Amino acid sequence: MHILLKTESGDFMLVTLSVRKGTYKGIFSFLKKDEILQEKVLAGDISLTNIYYSKFHKKINSKAILKTCMSLTDTVICKSGILPDSGKVQRFSDNTLNILLMENFILDILREFPPDTFRMVICDPLGEFHEFAESLSMYTTNLTIVTEMTNFYTNCCDEWQNPYKANLTITDKPEKAEECDLLIHPKMITSTPVIKSRLTFTAYPTKISDDRIIYRYIPEYPQKYDIPLPEDIDKNDFFCALYSLEKKYELGKLIPDKCLCSRGTVTRNYIMKNLFDK
Repeated sequence: MHILLKTESGDFMLVTLSVRKGTYKGIFSFLKKDEILQEKVLAGDISLTNIYYSKFHKKINSKAILKTCMSLTDTVICKSGILPDSGKVQRFSDNTLNILLMENFILDILREFPPDTFRMVICDPLGEFHEFAESLSMYTTNLTIVTEMTNFYTNCCDEWQNPYKANLTITDKPEKAEECDLLIHPKMITSTPVIKSRLTFTAYPTKISDDRIIYRYIPEYPQKYDIPLPEDIDKNDFFCALYSLEKKYELGKLIPDKCLCSRGTVTRNYIMKNLFDK
């Protein structure tokens, strides 16, 4: 459960935390104490508080940061490594919006092709994405599901509409999945996938340098959410927080027109023309 500070207008407030190097250059700079400043931003029904921690020494004062954050919220948007891993204040890390945007992006592309165009594999160990897998089955004649929940998926497949009589294969062994065109791996990829594919979709950044792995999906966000943020705050984290914490569920219906891979930002048209040879 997330605790958010309610403003006088009844709206909830998001909180960001930035750590920056102090710029005091006086002769007694070694005596200078670290500073914590707060900046409040109001944009429509969005209330945002930016906390700036100015560091004048090598070690940051975690207790001071936590005390400031705790007066506002238990969930803060910030870079990893600033807050202690265990504590009363946690770094915001919910990735629900990214997953939804990934699903929207994939389905929007699949609508452009006949159902027998692509062989697809989705890796869903715990059956969390069975509704999305059903949506995939509406756009292909060849779908393999790699999961630990084989019985669960067998029952699901029996109830799917499956309009194109897709060949649905369910297995708990990734190495048995055949080479495919599209590999969909919603959870974080920590090692090179065993399953060979022309393109891999995931919803989390990966350290694997492969421009065939797409890991972030960028739509045209409504202008009302174009709020200036501190330089070190990831806009993606901010929009994810808008969705999950402030319940701006309209964001989950957007269709991305750009995405990220190891080579940088590429457009939907690039994917269509160069990876799908359309």
